[in-house]
Amino acid sequence: MLTTNMAVALSLTPTDQSDPRWLTDPPVTETVHIRADDLATAQLARARLRAAHNDREHRTDAPSVVLDVAVHIAHDARTARTELADARVQAPRTVCYIGTPSGLAGLIADIEAAHVADGVTIVPLLDTHRAELECSLLDEVLPMLHTRAAHCESTYRRTA
Repeated sequence: MLTTNMAVALSLTPTDQSDPRWLTDPPVTETVHIRADDLATAQLARARLRAAHNDREHRTDAPSVVLDVAVHIAHDARTARTELADARVQAPRTVCYIGTPSGLAGLIADIEAAHVADGVTIVPLLDTHRAELECSLLDEVLPMLHTRAAHCESTYRRTA
């Protein structure tokens, strides 16, 4: 089991620009949402945001950087890729993950370990599979991460 303090949110739709629904406790500091073509670009953006904050000698904590990750998962990676290809969805310009729940949990843990971001917003690539994605996040991905597990049930109610 991985252990992480990552904040995890779910975008309400693939194109929704409003505040996401937090599946864990949200960050306690100001939140800056970013999109990046890859993890290295996101890591650089986070470092720059934090450096700019520190250069201004703010009295508050540096902002939490939350990376949008476009996601489609299935019980196996081949199925996930096939479903996405069949839907002919154009991926947004941000980090994408297509695979399994355990692979997504690993990616989220890696994002934290490499200081790429302080949290992630999961953006569903297929709105028709949004409910399935939400269930997988709650029932599989978050327990694998063991992230704020004690708070998940008390602060979030499943809508699916």
